[in-house]
Amino acid sequence: MKNRHKTIALLILLTGGTAAVHAQQGFGTNAPAASAVVDMTASDKGVLLPRVALTSTILASPVTTPATYLVVFNTATSGTTPNDVTPGFYYWNGTGWVRLLIKGDASGAEWTLTGNAGTTPTVNSLGTTDAQDLVFKTNATERMRITSSGNVGIGTSSPAVAAQLDLSSTTQGFLPPRMTTAQANAILYPVEGLMVYNTTLQCLAYYAKGAFTCLYNVATAPAALGSTYTTFYNGWVSGSYTGTTTTVTHTQGEAFSTNAFCASSLISAGGCGGIATVKGNCGYIYPLVEINGQCWTAENMREVPWAYANSYTASSWLATSSGDVGYWGFYNTANETGSSGWGTTEPTNTDGHEGLLYQWSAAMNGATAERSRGICPVGFHIPSDCEFMYLEHGLGMKVSEQNTIGWRGQLSTEVVGTKMTKAGGFNNVSGFSALFPGTRANIGLFYNHSTYGDWWLSSLDASNFILRDFRSDANRGMARHSISAAYAYSIRCLKD
Repeated sequence: MKNRHKTIALLILLTGGTAAVHAQQGFGTNAPAASAVVDMTASDKGVLLPRVALTSTILASPVTTPATYLVVFNTATSGTTPNDVTPGFYYWNGTGWVRLLIKGDASGAEWTLTGNAGTTPTVNSLGTTDAQDLVFKTNATERMRITSSGNVGIGTSSPAVAAQLDLSSTTQGFLPPRMTTAQANAILYPVEGLMVYNTTLQCLAYYAKGAFTCLYNVATAPAALGSTYTTFYNGWVSGSYTGTTTTVTHTQGEAFSTNAFCASSLISAGGCGGIATVKGNCGYIYPLVEINGQCWTAENMREVPWAYANSYTASSWLATSSGDVGYWGFYNTANETGSSGWGTTEPTNTDGHEGLLYQWSAAMNGATAERSRGICPVGFHIPSDCEFMYLEHGLGMKVSEQNTIGWRGQLSTEVVGTKMTKAGGFNNVSGFSALFPGTRANIGLFYNHSTYGDWWLSSLDASNFILRDFRSDANRGMARHSISAAYAYSIRCLKD
């Protein structure tokens, strides 16, 4: 009978059949805390929760109909991302198991200060899951903010809505990557608009149409007439000018600013800046010459127009199309009729490189704007009509002749052609070193080799495209023509 009474008392305690059980329960203490339903006290033991082997965060099994907030310890590693489970404490939130994170947990579910492994970019992230900004601080001061709309502000807590990135400072600037031309050209997989600071050319450069092109800087920016380069714009001053081969004496010349046609044009005349050569996109090295403040390549271009390179085939080489479709090639000295197409090798010339002949679009590398880079090296461009007039003016051509269509310059006191031409025994006093590479007509015919030199410019008139040419005869002038872009001529480049 005595044992029976003990059994009944224990059952009442376990099933909560007395008023005392509805109050605080103490295990290891006779005075459980008033705020605790259960107070467990021990100095050498812990609490061991039920251990189960879960299979997934979205499956209740092996627990049947778990109560919301039920806590278990999972012993299994199971399931597939993002619903996999690893050993640790989980609670049931009503629809799935949620892992309780513990500092230093090896599950990879928390982000640690020493790095994380096993993350999945489509699942794991740092940031907010609601419409709140994300703020980064150092020394208790905000340094960067990503707004809930995705705008990034550095140095500002309210980045401009129209700016993806807003940098704000009154004491510091923005410093892009700094590299040489060779390093910039070695960048793998560059995309349109990529920017670097070119330490070779000392300019901010952007990537477009297969190469980096300089933006203008203070030292080399073109100026309006009569501003920065006033001395250059005023043409020759009285005195002597020593060129490559001779010394020429000049009287006071006309100011180039009196050429009304070019009054609002940009003229690059920032000099060569101590640079003697420049490397083209294809790796060729071109000598430079500074003439009256302008920095010119002293050889014709031999560059492949990369905008057309992939579409240029053997049939293109032989084509006699009358259209401007981006063709280029060497003068064919073996067959000038055009039936054999372009020459495959550069004609031999002891005076220097004759270079390639280009249709206008090929020379411009697909661009159409005046003063575009075209096939020129980084930091150089296809000269404009007025920039070439500035060159002619500096060599003595009268303003009254400069805008004329046709032959000019041979009427001037100073004959321009002799000062620009290296071939044919002319004095080449300017150092421009022009040759006579000839022309390819719009029907494929080659002509005027060794007697004419012609260069495309980036300017055009109402219907045609502007070029310059000169000849080897006694006139020695410099012609200004407007002609179809389907013809093929040489190219010289001018430093920005």
